[in-house]
Order: sequence, then C-alpha cells, then structure tokens
Amino acid sequence: MVIGPAWTRGEIEKPQGTKDMGSWKAAVYTPEQQQRLGVDESGNKRAPAPAPAPMLCGARAPMRSPMCGAIGPAWTRGEIERPHGTKDMGGWTAGVYTPEQQQRLGVDESGNKRAPSPAPAPMMCVARAPMCGAIGPAWTRGEIERPQGTKDMGGWTAGVYTPEQQQRLGVDESGNKRAPAPAPAPMMCGARAPMCGAIGPAWTRGEIERPQGTKDMGGWTAGVYTAEQQARLGVDEMGNKLAQAPAAAAQPAACRAIGPAWTRGEIEKPQGTKDMGGWTSLVYTQEQQERLGVDEQGNVVAKDEASPEPAPPLTISPQYAAALLNAPKLCDDMCAMYFKRYDTNNDQALQVSEITRLCTDLHLGLGMTIDVNEEAVRGSIAGFTQRSQEDRLTLEEFREWFTSVLQESISVSIAGPEPDSADAKTLMSVKVKALSGKEAAVEATSDMTFGELKSYVAQDLELPEAQSQLTLDGQVVPDSLTLGEAQLGPDAEIHAVVANIMKVKRHVYNMRGGAPPYRGYHLVASDEVELYPDTPMGEQMDKLAVDDGYPGHRMGGGPVIQAFQASASGKPPSMWEGGFNQVDIDDASTARDLFGMDGSVHVAVLVPMRGMD
Repeated sequence: MVIGPAWTRGEIEKPQGTKDMGSWKAAVYTPEQQQRLGVDESGNKRAPAPAPAPMLCGARAPMRSPMCGAIGPAWTRGEIERPHGTKDMGGWTAGVYTPEQQQRLGVDESGNKRAPSPAPAPMMCVARAPMCGAIGPAWTRGEIERPQGTKDMGGWTAGVYTPEQQQRLGVDESGNKRAPAPAPAPMMCGARAPMCGAIGPAWTRGEIERPQGTKDMGGWTAGVYTAEQQARLGVDEMGNKLAQAPAAAAQPAACRAIGPAWTRGEIEKPQGTKDMGGWTSLVYTQEQQERLGVDEQGNVVAKDEASPEPAPPLTISPQYAAALLNAPKLCDDMCAMYFKRYDTNNDQALQVSEITRLCTDLHLGLGMTIDVNEEAVRGSIAGFTQRSQEDRLTLEEFREWFTSVLQESISVSIAGPEPDSADAKTLMSVKVKALSGKEAAVEATSDMTFGELKSYVAQDLELPEAQSQLTLDGQVVPDSLTLGEAQLGPDAEIHAVVANIMKVKRHVYNMRGGAPPYRGYHLVASDEVELYPDTPMGEQMDKLAVDDGYPGHRMGGGPVIQAFQASASGKPPSMWEGGFNQVDIDDASTARDLFGMDGSVHVAVLVPMRGMD
C-alpha cells in the first residue's frame, strides 16, 4: 500500500485548485480538471453514471448521496450552510451549529442529520442519555459540571474532578460514571485494588512511590525506577509488578523495556551512524560487530551462522592517489578513515600487524613496491615512527607514511612501458607536442590507447591530464582509440591541448521508503557535468545539484553531495550504501584538486525523500 495521494506518485496530474479548511488549505481539483479527468475534487475516479430512470411529471429527483472520500465537513462542499456558532475546546475552537440552526436544519451541533423522532413514550424523571458523536468532553456540552481540579501530566495539565466532586457526582477523576460497587470481596490486610481508567501512571495516584531515576530517550526524558527501588518494590524500571519466576527457570529477557538494548546497559553503545534520509540511525561499526557478535542493529548473530569475511576496502588507483595528493583535506579525510578502520584494538595507534593488513588490502591498487609482510612493513615505516615506539604509527605519523606511499605509487605507475624484446616488431616511437613547444617521446605498442598515451606524456609536458586532449591532424582523438587503429603514418603529428573545462561523471540517487531491503538511496540517473578546473567548488555546487524549487533545498535539507572513487568497471552501484572512499565536498577545493587527474573520481548526489513515499 502506497502512502500519499495519487498525484504524488505520478498516477494523475497535480490538482490546481485550493480550498480553505479553516486552519489549513487543501489542494483540490478544479471543475475543469474534474470534468476532463472524470474525478471528484479529491481526485477519486467517478463511476460511470447509469442511464436516468423515467420520472413522473412533477416528481422530484432524489437527493444525491454524500460524497465519499471528499475533503472537509459537508458545509465546505456546499451541502449544508456554514455553522454560525463556536465552542472553546481548550487548545482550539470548533465551529458548531447554533440552536436556531439545529432546529431549522434538523442537525446536531456537529451538523449530523437527526433521525426522525418517534412518538414520545411516557418518561420517568431520569437523567438524559449522553450525546453520541458530540464534540469534546461531557462538561463542554453541559451534561455535567466543569472539573475544578488539575493534574500535572509532565508536558501538559489535565483537568480532573476533585474528591468532593467525585463523591457528590458519582464519577472518577476523569468524569466517567462509576458503576454500582459490588459486594467487596475479602482482601488481605493492606492490599489495594488498582484504579481503572485513572489518568497517569500509578505513582501519580499514590499507588506506588515515585521513581527516583531518569533515562534519556533522545527527544524526552523518562522517569524510571532505580535498581534499588526495583529490588525493594519487586517492579521493573517502568513500575510494572514482576511475576515471581521459578528458581530453576532462566531469567527471561526484559519485556516492554523502553528503547534499544544499549539504553538499558545490556550492550555497549553503537559508535557508527547511517544516513536514513530524513533521520540518522546509530549502527554498530564493523569492529564492534566482529567483537560483540552482533549485526549493525545490535541483534546477536548465531554462532553457527557462517559470517562472511568482511570485504576489503576499495583499492586506490594511481590516478586517484594523485588526486588525493592535490587535495589536502581529501587526503586527510581518507587517512583518518583508514586509520579508524584498521585500528582494531582502539589504542589510537596502528601496530605492524594492522598496517600489514592494510597493505594487503590495498597492494594491487596502489602498486606498492614493498613485499606485504611484517618485516617489509617495519622497514617501510622505520623513518616515520618514534624511536621509543618503532612498531606503531600514530595518526599524524600514519598520514606522513601514507602520503609517501601514494607518491611512490604514482612514480611507479607513470613510468613508460619497458620494451619487450620478444615482441619488438609491435613497438613504435610516438612523439607528442604541446603548444608550449615541449615535446615528449614514448616507445609504445600498437594496442596502446590514446588515453594511456595521454597519461604517460601529461607529466613530461606539464599538462593537467583531466583537461588535456590529444589531437591528430587537427581532430580530437577519443581516448579509447588505439594507436594501431589510428594507422599512424610516418608524418603523423600528435598534439596535446588543454581545454578550459573538465567533465565529471554524476550519479543521482533518490531516497525511497519501505521496509528493508527496499529503503535507501536508489540510482535514478547518470550523466556528466562540466566544471571549471581552477574555480572553488563552493561557486559551482549549483552545477552538481540544481535547486529544484523544493523548500527543503533552501533550508539546509537539500541533497547530500559526495565525491567517491569509481569502481574498476566505472559502473555505479544501483543502490548507494557507501564503501567507495566517499568524502564530503570541500567548498574551498578546486575541481582540479577534488576530482583528480583522469576522472576516476565521480560525484554522488543523494536526494532525500520528498513528502511521503
């Protein structure tokens, strides 16, 4: 079952009219839309009208039945005149029909039609029956006198009947009539029967002492019984009496306890968070899940269930490493993320074993030259550690070491391919010229693409790779074209030019509701946006996420924009769950610094849920 009217799901066009409902305005379909679409003012489809039956001359057409599903009371649809009276309901004022209108129209004060009165039977002097369907408590209709007492309910004050009124009128504190009391059953000395229908918890009626403890429930604070009170009074934290469990029976889990288990001290507090669209959920981190044997919601995982090994983090390509080095904030965020992920013992330092695991996960993507074993790792970090703690890295030391590894990976990746003597016949010498006059020569094979050639010569020609294009005989060459397919002649001239814009791949995800696994950000569109390389991103954010007119966009509730490293295939995930080294966009960073050398960094636009889904 979907939530919200049909036009919010695209099943029918949006209503163009409005109707004043008093304290709010309803969107309704205009007469023109109703006639054209065959709907009523609320958008409900009208059934085809049956052929009219023959009518006698002078006969009167039957009164049409009230509209089903129409918005607002009958007077807002012109079915009855507007009420002229008002009634104070405490926090709001209700419109009611005056006695003159009730008598003339045959309705009660709420506008409901009265059934024809039967012939009056002889009546004894008795109290009149309460009104059905009337608005407000009985004292607002004059059926009983007004309560004189009040009771503090925490966030609000209730009007209650005083003990004198209760005894005199035969009602409880809420004004409900008391049934005749049956003959009292024998009761044990001191036993007290619980009050039925009373307002507020038991301690507000003196049935039990007041709770001395409190619990933070997020948006409000609950009063709870302390451990000493629970043991002494035989109640749980909410004051409910505990049944005496048999000695041999295992203690059951807490029933009707308020909040998740960590709020009751049964498990430690979750350290991670997950963006759920309109709210943020606390979840257990991967380290907590492994240590505590729970899932991200804190549910205990059965030991016999084979829990899969956590997937290693996405590796960093040399091109993305270059982008990190050109964006200090992006690099710092990445270092902090890896440091927290691999600091499994939470001692604020990475041991050699933890660094070895990190190197193992990232070795292929980084192109590291060290062997992934603990001895090689010790040699790699030797120049970055303190003498007193040579086998561990703090966060600052880890940043320096990690930056040097990224720089090393770039040096390894940009080296030109070494010629293979066994395949010497496929080699060719290619020269690329820049407009500045510089020239770079590369020994390449015929299956090398122009995109790879651009990567090799960009540094020698001191050109930004993301903005560079190779041209052949004055025509821009696609990066995917190979040198063999281009059939380069002996006089072919390849030039490298720099464009004044750069293109970034954008993927738009829209938040959808529903139960798991359907709730989350789903991919709805992918395209490319053009950015100015040297302009701060703060001045170009409107190109990544255009203001669509939704009010939340201007009040800080607009889309979340994150830069992330694309997968090896370049295909974005169909549902966004993170795990792509994503970082928030720094307004002070330029597009060149943030999105790197060759477009391996994409942008995700996470649009929150609009209205109800």
